Amino acid sequence: MPNGRCILPLMILGMMVFTTIPSQAEHFLGPGDVLNIDVIPHTEGFYGIFTIDDGGYIDTYYFGQVYVNGMTPHELSEYLRELYKIYFLEPAVKVNLEKSVNARYVVIGEVWYPGVYTMPPKVSVVEAIAMAGGPMYSALLWDVKVIRGDMNNPQVISVNVEDILKKGDLSSNITIEQGDIIYVPRTMIARVNKLLDSISPSINMIIRGNSLIDTFK
Repeated sequence: MPNGRCILPLMILGMMVFTTIPSQAEHFLGPGDVLNIDVIPHTEGFYGIFTIDDGGYIDTYYFGQVYVNGMTPHELSEYLRELYKIYFLEPAVKVNLEKSVNARYVVIGEVWYPGVYTMPPKVSVVEAIAMAGGPMYSALLWDVKVIRGDMNNPQVISVNVEDILKKGDLSSNITIEQGDIIYVPRTMIARVNKLLDSISPSINMIIRGNSLIDTFK
């Protein structure tokens, strides 16, 4: 169970899971993904299991190689429906993602390029942070959080990236799983500096206001 200090970040991260991790409908197809294509009328040669090759194509019986890389399952359904109209009056086509090789994870917080990343076959916490441009100077590396699983009851794993980098302690350099959120927090000094930056315009206005008052006394 996460401690009190993690509650607010987890509330924010929970919202991000549903807005940044693609659902099947929003998944962008790529090499290695396995598709189950169904069509009504159910006619041999138009339906079946298809694997996207390294070039982003699937091999079909009637249309040869069809380029599908970067489409969502819904977009491919609509595209195939138009193709199938050559043979059927009003075909119904449904594309289901059977297996995804292009798994995603999220890196946020004090990194140079936060965002959603496509997972290589195997990637560690340190490698994931490096692929996000590395930690910023304001990063609190001894308390990096990996949030995993259901956001209603998430597993929160603390990773001491500072020890991994400085001492070579790889025991906590865990492998990232699909849907993981890596949160690199900000140091206390960085938080104070940001607070000062946000309130300094108001302070300056107050100081200037007092100066004007003194001028007209």
